[in-house]
Amino acid sequence: MDEHYALFEFLGGPSPMVGHIFEGKLTGFGSRRIENTTEGKPTMVYSEAYDLSKSQIKKKIPKFCKKRKEFEALEG
Repeated sequence: MDEHYALFEFLGGPSPMVGHIFEGKLTGFGSRRIENTTEGKPTMVYSEAYDLSKSQIKKKIPKFCKKRKEFEALEG
């Protein structure tokens, strides 16, 4: 997506880890199935924000997520 970012909530499938690669429809709103090609398994995600700059996306990350000890932004 070049210098634009998307924010996903993972609903099911293997937990995303740094270095995992995902394929599928990464633009648009709503829920969808994408492929975690690293694990070779489908993953369900939900998106409300896409095609935004990095600073815009950072503002969209819920505060309760940022406060979680295990929170780590995945960038690709």
